[in-house]
Amino acid sequence: MIPRNLSHYRVLEKIGSGGMGVVYRAHDETLDRDVALKVLPTGTLSDEQARRRFRREALSLARLNRRLRKQGVGHSLTPTQLATLVAVERHVRNFSTYEVDYNIEIKSTAEGDNKFHPTPDEYSELVFNLVDQYLPLERLVIQSFDFRVLKYWHQHHPEVRLAVRCFESRDRT
Repeated sequence: MIPRNLSHYRVLEKIGSGGMGVVYRAHDETLDRDVALKVLPTGTLSDEQARRRFRREALSLARLNRRLRKQGVGHSLTPTQLATLVAVERHVRNFSTYEVDYNIEIKSTAEGDNKFHPTPDEYSELVFNLVDQYLPLERLVIQSFDFRVLKYWHQHHPEVRLAVRCFESRDRT
C-alpha cells in the first residue's frame, strides 16, 4: 500500500524499489516541488555499512543536483538519472523478458568545468556512485565528446564500456 502523506510530502506514486527501500515520486508541500523520496524499512540503517551506502547515495544526489542546477535549464522538467533508471528497470521487470543497457552521456567541456558542471573526475564519480547501486556495470555504456571523461572512466572503471561521441562540423544544408 502506498502511503498518502509522509511528513510534509504528498506521495504521488511508487517509482521503484531496491535493496535499501522503496522510492516514491512525491510533492514537497513546503517547497512546492516534486521530489524522489526513498523510504527505508525499519532497521535498514542498523549496521555501519548500510549507513555509509545510504549516505554516499544521498551525497552523490545532492552534489549532482546542486552542480547541475547552475546550468539554467529554464522551465523544463526532466527526471533525474536515478528516477529514469528506476522507472525503466521497473517497467522491464514487470512487462518484458529482456534487460536494458544504459547509454549515459556525460556532457562536459574544459570551459564549463566548475562553472556549468563538475570536473570530469568528480562528475564521473557522481554518476558511478548512483549507477553502481542499481545496475551491473556490464549493462552500462558511458559516452562523451570529452576525451577527459572517457580517459577517467578507462583508468578508474575499466569494466565499463565507452563510446566516443563525435560530430561533423560541415554544414550539410
